[in-house]
Amino acid sequence: MRTEVVPSREDIDIVPWWVYPLPGDKQASCSTDIATEVDISASASTAGPYGYAIARLGSEASDRLTSQQARLEQQLAEFERRYSISSKEFHEKFERGELGDAMDFVEWSATYEMAANLRR
Repeated sequence: MRTEVVPSREDIDIVPWWVYPLPGDKQASCSTDIATEVDISASASTAGPYGYAIARLGSEASDRLTSQQARLEQQLAEFERRYSISSKEFHEKFERGELGDAMDFVEWSATYEMAANLRR
């Protein structure tokens, strides 16, 4: 009998969303979902008995977003150190097809794009 392993929400913060999407989750960017949660929490403080819980969820989402941003920036710095090129310059060359498809380059490109999405 084969069982399917479904990661927890904490695992999703570490593993990119396209690797292990949760059942029923739409394929959307993390930053959009978290930004929506944070927007909801801003008006939730006066929303009655659930206001505090909603505000706390927004705060936790914001903390996760900040933590994820820091991890991505650390990963980008490691790639930049390893290959002696800025992430921006790398990504431009990679998108033009000048660098090939090495697994490190694919991962670096994905990390760069995730970090860019979180900055928006």
